[in-house]
Amino acid sequence: LKREISHLRNLKVGDYLVHIDHGIGVFKGIVSFGHSELVSESEKILKQVQDDGTAVKEYYLIEYAPPKEGKEPDKLYVPRDQIKKLSLYIGFQKPAIHRLSGTTWEHVKRKITEDARKLAEELLAIYAKRHSARRAPYALSTREQLEFDGIFEFVETEDQKKAIIDIFTDMGKDEPMDRLLCGDVGFGKTEVAMRAAFRASCDGKQIAVLCPTTILADQHYETFSKRFASFPINLGILSRFESKKAQKETIQKLKDGKIDIIIGTHRLLSADVEFKNLGFLIIDEEQRFGVKQKEKMKKIREAIDVLSLSATPIPRTLYLALSGLRRVSIINTPPFGRIPIETFVLPYNKEAIQKAIREELHRHGQIYFLHNKIETIEKVKEMLKEMVP
Repeated sequence: LKREISHLRNLKVGDYLVHIDHGIGVFKGIVSFGHSELVSESEKILKQVQDDGTAVKEYYLIEYAPPKEGKEPDKLYVPRDQIKKLSLYIGFQKPAIHRLSGTTWEHVKRKITEDARKLAEELLAIYAKRHSARRAPYALSTREQLEFDGIFEFVETEDQKKAIIDIFTDMGKDEPMDRLLCGDVGFGKTEVAMRAAFRASCDGKQIAVLCPTTILADQHYETFSKRFASFPINLGILSRFESKKAQKETIQKLKDGKIDIIIGTHRLLSADVEFKNLGFLIIDEEQRFGVKQKEKMKKIREAIDVLSLSATPIPRTLYLALSGLRRVSIINTPPFGRIPIETFVLPYNKEAIQKAIREELHRHGQIYFLHNKIETIEKVKEMLKEMVP
């Protein structure tokens, strides 16, 4: 039973529930009714039983919109043995409550099915085009590439080395690459991506590095600038935080081929952005881009090499990798000297939080405290001030 209802944990009265057959309603609590049928001794273990031997069944009570204006709302009693038909509503907006006898929910399900089929057809068409597309293989490692690799100030991990070999092998083929590079934060994905970008640049291709946030774009620009400082490769940055004048100049340079590597947010996907010879696309945390941005990415992906970086790939991305539609490289080993991450899942406990923060401060480390609601984040800040002043 625990396994069955785990997907409804944290359910509260007033939450929105989705019934697979009837749509969105409001959860009003769990109610019990006595039933006259007698139960066996084995069933008594699984059910609540009254003194006279009759069973007490529990139901999830869901309230739906009234059938007509001015009428009482409809109620649906869902037995516990049908719990798999229920799921929590997940969305950013307050949903419209469906009617039990209405057709809205059927229309919603039909549209979702059609959209899923359309997406599957689009993906199949894109990957079919990519599979048949051809481009000239990238040149073999040059003296400049060896020099670029050699000034890396850390020792590559075995997983990094393997990922680099995987990517360079893909680049040596005559078909466009589409590879997913997975690895935890700080495990060296960016270094691997920079080596691939350097190789593509040496071959005369423009490289676009697509980031989900302006902060990440700025961080990547700083990292790339330091790493490429000793080489005649021109870098640029494009995001909505740049002035209109700076954006215009950068876009013109891209069109003229005066920028080799451009780093930016979804601003790179705008209609006014043109490349002279885009050949390589690096996408950092692809799952954090919206639907419109992904539509534009799909069109870009048909002909160029794509390297996606992710610490937390979404199920669809993983499925494409596991099904063979996208190749995958995994960096599991931390850099030399890095302490492995320890994860603890605990009930909320102020003493545990206080202890963890103090231990990290004692070793001069940094702490990220994640909270899931902007509305109450100031209260959390005040609480932390009291706990660790």
